[in-house]
Amino acid sequence: MKKVMAGITALAMAAALAGCGGNDGTPEATEETSSSAPSSAPASEDTASSAADTGEPASVETLETTIEQDVENSIAAMNAEYESLVADITTYDQYRENADRVKAFYDKVFTDTEALCIRMCEYSIAYAEAVVGADASSEEKYGALDGLYDCLYDDAGEEIYDETYSGFMEDLYDDFYGGVLEDAYEEEPYAEWSDTRTQEYEWWSDTRSDIYDVWSDCRSDIYGFWSDVKSELWGDDEEKVQEEIDDFREDVEKLKSEVSRGAEPSSAPAQAVSQTQAEPTPTPAASDGAAADSTAATGIRPEFQQAMDSYEAFMDEYCAFMEKYSASDGSDLTLLADYADYMSRYADMMEDFEAWDSEEMTTEETLYYIEVQTRINQKLLEAAA
Repeated sequence: MKKVMAGITALAMAAALAGCGGNDGTPEATEETSSSAPSSAPASEDTASSAADTGEPASVETLETTIEQDVENSIAAMNAEYESLVADITTYDQYRENADRVKAFYDKVFTDTEALCIRMCEYSIAYAEAVVGADASSEEKYGALDGLYDCLYDDAGEEIYDETYSGFMEDLYDDFYGGVLEDAYEEEPYAEWSDTRTQEYEWWSDTRSDIYDVWSDCRSDIYGFWSDVKSELWGDDEEKVQEEIDDFREDVEKLKSEVSRGAEPSSAPAQAVSQTQAEPTPTPAASDGAAADSTAATGIRPEFQQAMDSYEAFMDEYCAFMEKYSASDGSDLTLLADYADYMSRYADMMEDFEAWDSEEMTTEETLYYIEVQTRINQKLLEAAA
């Protein structure tokens, strides 16, 4: 699998590198930073909406403080709920007794993450308006808009990913599926244990994938908005700048409307676990029965999916960097250093796949691998365009 992956991706990466080799004559953007102390009042959805809708643009410094506080408070709240959940569920019986609570947690952290990501889009609008409304030249505004990229796409985006998808959601796999439930393999009726553990994996996997999707979409939307506004600022076209802001505001409002209507949960209700009836079923003798059961249920080994998801997340980050790199004039030493770092990390990522052998993949794993690789190659080619 490593050879196939390396070969296909290398071609797409070569195209991306070739596409980023030149520059478009656009001067390198300057960066603005602020170091205001965080407010003690937590930010909220109303805060983000009012920041984007107010007639008087908020200052960049105020916005950055509000954004930082909102992300920190939102993540702290989710982490507190996670800590409470795992502290109260330390045995197989406790898990089954609290299955409804587990499912409710998964549902809530997804909706909370989705709401946080939408607020980041709203903050992007407010940030752009603050920059555009400043008493400055188009060239100065062009440079100042990089603060939007740094604050929202980079800092907030990375923190949300690190603390949710790669944070407590990753830990939950070890806490429940690979922890209290796996430990009960030899002690509980196999049919009941298998159903409980399979359901837990589906809840965990679905929620983690959904969190990744809303995070990735949010980050892509913010990047596209930043890039579009920046291009119009470079062209010194105030009317088109405002059109970009208005169009993005309309898109965000449409997204909020769709979310408020809600969607049916994709996974089964918690009662499927809490009401499962144990039936006398022979316990498999194989020592790796737990892993085999998971694979039988989904066709994909959990460790395989984790490897694929981590690989895709890294390549998404790489593509975003290459787009930023291609927009520069090549003189930014920080970007050059970052480029070398990404190449080193890519080499490390490939080494992690040496343990995978294509002959060991199930049909479902092969299909999932192709799906992930297709998405990655498409993004690499887009970065090269």
